[in-house]
Amino acid sequence: MRGNALRTSFIALMTATAVALRVGKNWGLGPIQFINVSLAFGYSASFMAGPIAGLMVGLLSQLLSDLLIFPGPWTIITSVACGLTSMGGYLLRRFGGGRGLLIVTLYLLTFLYDVSTSMAGYMLAGYPPLNALVVGLLGLFLPAGGGWLIGVGPTTELITAVITVSLIEVIRRAGLGSLYIRGEPS
Repeated sequence: MRGNALRTSFIALMTATAVALRVGKNWGLGPIQFINVSLAFGYSASFMAGPIAGLMVGLLSQLLSDLLIFPGPWTIITSVACGLTSMGGYLLRRFGGGRGLLIVTLYLLTFLYDVSTSMAGYMLAGYPPLNALVVGLLGLFLPAGGGWLIGVGPTTELITAVITVSLIEVIRRAGLGSLYIRGEPS
């Protein structure tokens, strides 16, 4: 019983913090992003409290912050994709690895999230699937589909991965690693 209350509180805290940071980042800095806050908190929640925690934090933080920033049809796509991708943090805990492996794996997961959500967004705008994939991929490296920044994708993926590994360490030091008993959610 105590474990469920602790996990629920942890999910609520991680979600609320991610929403506040994402909304603050967008309202304060504008739409330029070099970190995916929802994924960083979703990965961390999954790593520390299991895949369902990651799913909930990723999905809810993306959904709620999008509703405050600028909702649209993409909100459902990015929220579901963020929740599902966030579950990958659990696999990192299960299979271990050092910081370097964590950063590379999180980088690749975030890259897949970016490509899949970009592709889905372009398809929603009427692009055929192959064209949507190509423009989505190119848009991560070059200005495409209305963008203007060069290399925003790889920069965002790297910063998100590094921040996530740091966030996991902060959560561990705070003593919330006890959300697991013998490697499984309590």
